[in-house]
Amino acid sequence: MKPVIFAATASALLFAQSARSGAPAAAPLKPTGSWVINFDDAQCVAEREYGSSGKPLTLVLKQPPIGEVMQVGVVSNGGPKEPEQYRGTIAFDTRIVKASVLTYRPHGSVKGVRLVNMPLKHFAAAAGSKILTFDSGSGVHSTFELEALPSVLQLLNQCAADLRTVWKVDSSEADRQLQGVRGKGLGKLISPNDYPRDAVLAEQSGTVTMALLIDETGKVADCSVIATSGVAILDSQSCAVVKIRAKFVPITDSTGKPIKTSVIQRITWKLG
Repeated sequence: MKPVIFAATASALLFAQSARSGAPAAAPLKPTGSWVINFDDAQCVAEREYGSSGKPLTLVLKQPPIGEVMQVGVVSNGGPKEPEQYRGTIAFDTRIVKASVLTYRPHGSVKGVRLVNMPLKHFAAAAGSKILTFDSGSGVHSTFELEALPSVLQLLNQCAADLRTVWKVDSSEADRQLQGVRGKGLGKLISPNDYPRDAVLAEQSGTVTMALLIDETGKVADCSVIATSGVAILDSQSCAVVKIRAKFVPITDSTGKPIKTSVIQRITWKLG
């Protein structure tokens, strides 16, 4: 089959949630440190350490400024070198939600990441929970004792609001000029050779929705997958290619000065 890749913008996201009741199977880990909130120029991230010195785990929350998503991740030693996707679950107290779990190990790192995208409204509704249980679907199961999550969410919300201002999210000025960014298109950046070999062999396809923050030079400062294709390796390949190769025409303000902006883009990977 010949790989075919399409790229387009998207303004709406669809999420599917399935929930049932049940009890977390593992005793919760207690935190070994306080929450650390990182207000980056292009990211809003909260982290907390758990486990032991011999088996450390980090609970990570990342809130992109666009997409109404909360990314919940667990960082631990090891993990697959190539991205893999599993059907797992994430539970707040006794409420269990089925989730698509992306597992990967960043290049050059000894630590692996398990990542879930949750609709922000569902995460906010569960912010008062005392226990979070993360089942990756690959046999790795972690349960965390939560503290101060409402306060952390409030800080992340404020950070995301600040980033929306900085990156002209929902800005009428950006809306008037974003056509120049969108018109560039992502299709020209990606060739059939970029189609991951494992996905070709497995005849896998899907659409990845990404939130991009574009700086004054037209460089992608941050790429977050906010709607998964259902195929882990396609998700990771999409942001990897865009961050390395994409060079957009930056929008300008009323004086002609280049400014930061944001856009939601989709890449559809299709074998045909």
